[in-house]
Amino acid sequence: KGDTQSAIKLLGQMIERQPAFLDAYLLLAEIRESQGDVKAAAAVYREALQKADVPAELRRQLEAKTSAAEPAKSKN
Repeated sequence: KGDTQSAIKLLGQMIERQPAFLDAYLLLAEIRESQGDVKAAAAVYREALQKADVPAELRRQLEAKTSAAEPAKSKN
Protein backbone atom coordinates (compact mmCIF):
# COMPACT_ATOMS: atom_id res chain seq x y z
CA LYS A 1 0.00 0.00 0.00
CA GLY A 2 1.06 3.52 -0.67
CA ASP A 3 0.39 6.88 0.86
CA THR A 4 -3.36 7.08 0.26
CA GLN A 5 -3.77 10.50 1.87
CA SER A 6 -1.23 11.98 -0.52
CA ALA A 7 -2.91 10.21 -3.43
CA ILE A 8 -6.31 11.60 -2.38
CA LYS A 9 -4.86 15.10 -2.15
CA LEU A 10 -3.10 14.82 -5.52
CA LEU A 11 -6.23 13.48 -7.23
CA GLY A 12 -8.29 16.31 -5.76
CA GLN A 13 -5.79 18.80 -7.16
CA MET A 14 -5.90 17.09 -10.56
CA ILE A 15 -9.69 17.31 -10.59
CA GLU A 16 -9.55 21.02 -9.73
CA ARG A 17 -7.04 21.74 -12.48
CA GLN A 18 -8.48 19.40 -15.11
CA PRO A 19 -12.15 18.79 -14.31
CA ALA A 20 -12.63 16.81 -17.53
CA PHE A 21 -9.99 14.20 -16.52
CA LEU A 22 -12.42 11.39 -15.77
CA ASP A 23 -9.75 8.88 -14.68
CA ALA A 24 -8.90 11.05 -11.67
CA TYR A 25 -12.50 10.82 -10.45
CA LEU A 26 -12.59 7.07 -10.95
CA LEU A 27 -9.34 6.47 -9.11
CA LEU A 28 -10.33 8.77 -6.26
CA ALA A 29 -13.67 6.99 -5.89
CA GLU A 30 -11.93 3.59 -5.92
CA ILE A 31 -9.59 4.71 -3.15
CA ARG A 32 -12.54 5.95 -1.10
CA GLU A 33 -14.34 2.64 -1.63
CA SER A 34 -11.25 0.68 -0.60
CA GLN A 35 -11.19 2.72 2.61
CA GLY A 36 -14.80 1.76 3.26
CA ASP A 37 -16.07 5.30 2.72
CA VAL A 38 -18.97 4.45 0.42
CA LYS A 39 -20.62 7.85 0.85
CA ALA A 40 -17.50 9.71 -0.27
CA ALA A 41 -17.01 7.32 -3.19
CA ALA A 42 -20.62 7.82 -4.30
CA ALA A 43 -20.16 11.60 -4.11
CA VAL A 44 -17.13 11.38 -6.39
CA TYR A 45 -19.01 9.12 -8.81
CA ARG A 46 -21.91 11.61 -8.87
CA GLU A 47 -19.46 14.41 -9.61
CA ALA A 48 -17.97 12.37 -12.46
CA LEU A 49 -21.45 11.81 -13.88
CA GLN A 50 -21.81 15.58 -14.30
CA LYS A 51 -19.20 15.40 -17.05
CA ALA A 52 -20.77 15.40 -20.51
CA ASP A 53 -18.14 13.10 -22.03
CA VAL A 54 -18.76 10.01 -19.88
CA PRO A 55 -19.18 7.01 -22.21
CA ALA A 56 -22.62 5.40 -22.02
CA GLU A 57 -21.44 2.07 -20.56
CA LEU A 58 -19.32 3.79 -17.92
CA ARG A 59 -22.24 6.12 -17.13
CA ARG A 60 -24.44 3.07 -16.44
CA GLN A 61 -21.76 1.57 -14.18
CA LEU A 62 -21.34 4.79 -12.21
CA GLU A 63 -25.08 5.23 -11.86
CA ALA A 64 -25.29 1.67 -10.51
CA LYS A 65 -22.53 2.40 -8.00
CA THR A 66 -24.22 5.56 -6.78
CA SER A 67 -27.56 3.77 -6.52
CA ALA A 68 -25.93 0.94 -4.56
CA ALA A 69 -24.54 3.50 -2.12
CA GLU A 70 -27.95 5.02 -1.40
CA PRO A 71 -29.04 2.39 1.18
CA ALA A 72 -25.67 2.79 2.93
CA LYS A 73 -26.17 6.57 2.86
CA SER A 74 -29.54 6.36 4.60
CA LYS A 75 -28.14 4.13 7.36
CA ASN A 76 -25.41 6.60 8.33
